[in-house]
Amino acid sequence: MGLVLRYTDLVRRIAIQTCGLFSGFTQLDDVIHEGILVLLSAVDKYDPEKEVKFEAYIAKRLRGMVIDLVRKQDWIPRRVRQKGHPG
Repeated sequence: MGLVLRYTDLVRRIAIQTCGLFSGFTQLDDVIHEGILVLLSAVDKYDPEKEVKFEAYIAKRLRGMVIDLVRKQDWIPRRVRQKGHPG
């Protein structure tokens, strides 16, 4: 539990950064709540033998969680969005 408390500020910081990018989709408190759940899960899945710092590992997982959360709340299918963007 100490590890979770230690990284709660990181969860909050990433939630604030990413909510600014996806402000129309989700509330900050929802992102922080989901981030804490991701953090709890990541503690069990983290493998220190892969020589990746835990902070880097959890930051990547949290950013992925925000993208997944936004995708769940987006009512427009991804294929339609891709057709709408040239390039």
